[in-house]
Amino acid sequence: MTSCPACNTETQGWARFCRNCGAALQVSVTEMDDTRRFDPHAPRPTGPLSTPNASLYAPPQSVYPTAQPLTPPYKPSLLKTLFGRKFVWLTVFVILFFAFSVAGITISRNRRIHNRIASGENVRRAPDKSIQNALGVMASRLSEAGYEDIRGVFVNQLVSDDGPAAQAKIEAGDVITELNGQPVSDARDLDRILNSLKSGTEVPVKVHRDGETISAQIKVGDPAVAPWLEPVDPRDQGFLGIGETTRRCCVPGTKRRGVEIERVNDNGPADLFGLRPGDVIVEVDGHAVRTPNELARRIKAVKPRNKVQITFYRGSTEQKIEMMVGHVGPNRFTED
Repeated sequence: MTSCPACNTETQGWARFCRNCGAALQVSVTEMDDTRRFDPHAPRPTGPLSTPNASLYAPPQSVYPTAQPLTPPYKPSLLKTLFGRKFVWLTVFVILFFAFSVAGITISRNRRIHNRIASGENVRRAPDKSIQNALGVMASRLSEAGYEDIRGVFVNQLVSDDGPAAQAKIEAGDVITELNGQPVSDARDLDRILNSLKSGTEVPVKVHRDGETISAQIKVGDPAVAPWLEPVDPRDQGFLGIGETTRRCCVPGTKRRGVEIERVNDNGPADLFGLRPGDVIVEVDGHAVRTPNELARRIKAVKPRNKVQITFYRGSTEQKIEMMVGHVGPNRFTED
């Protein structure tokens, strides 16, 4: 470290000028060595070096140009800002337009339906649900096999044993051909007739069963309200042990329809009590069974470890057995 002889400011040893006042600092002897040849006739140098303690430091000029005032950033006009991206704005406008249109149509439609319901007017619903609620049956499309000359709605299964269809003695496997004096050709016809009737109205009904036409009276329920059914825990449902079944027409020598067993689970109740593939079940506890869904409903309604009477045909021979139903275990097959 060295000190400035003018202002006594300490500076680094390698510095030649004071950074505070710009005065020249003392230099070492070795730095004053001149290897040039001495000319005694040369004139004495004049200038800053000849004056003791003269300021030899001149602050360097800035290498940067004089700062110019900054130009303000470009600001587009309001119109260019709003319409500079016309496509984006147009897309947003179209999306919002359609969203509000759909919302308006939906709200208007729901309001009309609510007003129609409040005024007591029947509102059309899904035919399957309407039929299930009003008649207590699960209907399906009528297959042409075995019904070439019949038009109507096939009863696949009863909803319960105390519903309108059960009270009218309608059975699973029947074909509803007429309701309230009007012919029924499909589910939409039946739904249309039900929507024209008031809940609780008792009307005539005709069904086709095993080649015969049967007439009865049925009390129509509310198409908009599903009947209340008490839920049953799967552990309280009966199990027969039949893996696959199919609807069979007809039992040899008769016009009766039933459910044919295609496969029996090993060591299940059906296997242990002697039922075999090819047997045709026609009754469960005296109730006619002509569809696989109705057979499953009847068996599940029996509590496990209770006895049930099965009427079936093996070939053309009618047989009856009393068997104990099992329960649905974790690895059991459910009834078809």
